[in-house]
Order: sequence, then C-alpha cells, then structure tokens
Amino acid sequence: MLATSGDRNLSAHAKRDELVERFGESGYDYVGNSRADLPVWETARKAYLVDVDARVEATCSTKDKTVLRSEVPIFKTWIHALRLHQWAKNLLLFVPLIASHRLEVDLVLAASETDAKRVRGLCPAARVAVFPNSIPLREVPCVPEAEEVAFSGNLEYHPNVSAVRYFATQVWPALRRERPGLVWRLIGKNPHAVQDIVASDPRIELTGEVADALPEIARARVLVVPVLAGSGTRVKIMEAWAAARPVVSSTIGAEGLPVEHGKNIVLADDPRDWIEQVLKLLSNEAMRRELGANGRLVFEQKHSWPAAWKRLDEVLRPLLGLAPAAIVS
Repeated sequence: MLATSGDRNLSAHAKRDELVERFGESGYDYVGNSRADLPVWETARKAYLVDVDARVEATCSTKDKTVLRSEVPIFKTWIHALRLHQWAKNLLLFVPLIASHRLEVDLVLAASETDAKRVRGLCPAARVAVFPNSIPLREVPCVPEAEEVAFSGNLEYHPNVSAVRYFATQVWPALRRERPGLVWRLIGKNPHAVQDIVASDPRIELTGEVADALPEIARARVLVVPVLAGSGTRVKIMEAWAAARPVVSSTIGAEGLPVEHGKNIVLADDPRDWIEQVLKLLSNEAMRRELGANGRLVFEQKHSWPAAWKRLDEVLRPLLGLAPAAIVS
C-alpha cells in the first residue's frame, strides 16, 4: 500500500505518478471522493467517484467511470475510517470491497488471507477467496554463493528507503564489524534514492536495475527484508524463496505470506535480533540450506504461477457450476 509520510506527500499528481510507475497507465482502478483525486483518475483504467459534487463529476475525464451515491452515510463512514484522503487505494482490497457491497458481485478475490480477513470484517456479506500474488515457476539459479547479504526492490519506494536506512544504521555496522569480508548488495532500480544513505561505505554495492533479479538474489547468503511500513505481500520474499535463499524479515515485511519462523523464514523486529539472526545464518550453511529449501517448497506450492492458477480454478469452478478439474498423474 502506498502512503503519505512525514517527508513524502502522495497527493494529487505525486500519487498519480507513483501509481503509473508501479502499474502503468490504465493499470489500476481508483476510488476517490474529492477534486484532489482528478489527476489520479486521469490515468486510471476505471474511476469510482464516491459522493462527489456535480462539478467534479463533470471534470473527471476518465472514460470508464462509476459515480457512487450513498443513500445512507456508509461511504463517508468508510472514507473516514480507512483514511482514503491519505492512502492510495489497494485494488485488491478497496475496489472489490465497494463492488461487493454495491454491485452485487459473486466473488471478491484478495491477495492474501490477511486481506481476505479485512474484507470480511468490513463487509461480512461478501464472498471472499484468496488468489495469491505469484511469480513464474523457474529452476533455482545455479550460481556460486558469495559472502554477502542482499536487499531487493525499487529503491525509490518509500518503505524500501526507510528499510535501507534502518538496516544501514541499526544492523549493518555490527555485521560489518563481525564479518570483515561481508558485502551488502542493494539490488534494484532507482539507486539514487538511497545513495546518500550508503555512499560512504565501499562494502555496500548498488547494482541498479537488473535484467533478472533471481540470479542476483541467489548469490547472496541471506536476503534481508527490514521493512518497517507498507502492506501487501512482498515479491522480494517470493523471489528469495524461488531462488532457495534464506530470508530474515521484519514481521510486517512478511505480512500476508505463509511464513513459519524458523522453518521457511526468520523473523526479527529489533536490532539485536537482526544482528544475531543474520550472523547465525551467515555462519551456518546447513541452516541456510534448510530455510532455503523450505521456502522454495512454499513458493512452488503456493506462490508460483501454476499454483496460483490451480487455486483460481478451484475457486471459480464451483461458482460457475463446473465439475472439479480431473487430476492427471
């Protein structure tokens, strides 16, 4: 989820630019209730205008737009409770939520069980199923393991910037001191956004945008996810699992994924835990292999494209009155 923070105001044009960068023009649906949302609606695939006045409705240029008028103040209540004036809308949560309440859809798909529970809590009548985020099923990259920890993602995305700052100030100095040969690699586009945070350390490498993140991640002994804000499922963890690499993550960084501490991931939420857990993994090859293998199994069974398609088939067949798919062995 995208959010305004103390040093970053995601309003109007800034919010539009962020959404276009992440999803492309016409790549998202957007719910709003004020004139300030007009720039965001311009590049949306579908615009939902909630209780706007006639002038805003007339000014909105999006071809596919739906105006929602509440006979009771339910939408104003939702907008106030969900702070929609500050948060960019999560397509997999808010648009289906409104649709299920007003448009009588048959099914709402959520990206995780966490999101599904939120939808059920806000709209108990909705029929909700989980269609998990996923990435292509690939073989584990065959690359030699290096003496490095890695972090991946769009380095301009604010939760990633704050994660880099936290790790650089609270965790990395101790790791650097204890492991003289250790390198920290930041894998992803827009490295300029964290340049000032890490530039003074020659043992921190910025790769910039890479053609294929998986082999880069597979090099690392440990993938770290010190994310302190945001929501949704982290593709970086799915990629690490796909590469059979062990992951150390904050609890919020692993939100929405089927994680089991000590089995397919290690969770850490304060600097002491972070330092201890990363050092333990760096020194224990057997533990790295076990965590990586368990993570790979979760990826194959739940977050690969074939697994996601199978889940969607299981959800839609009963809805469409179709018999279960035949299992061919």
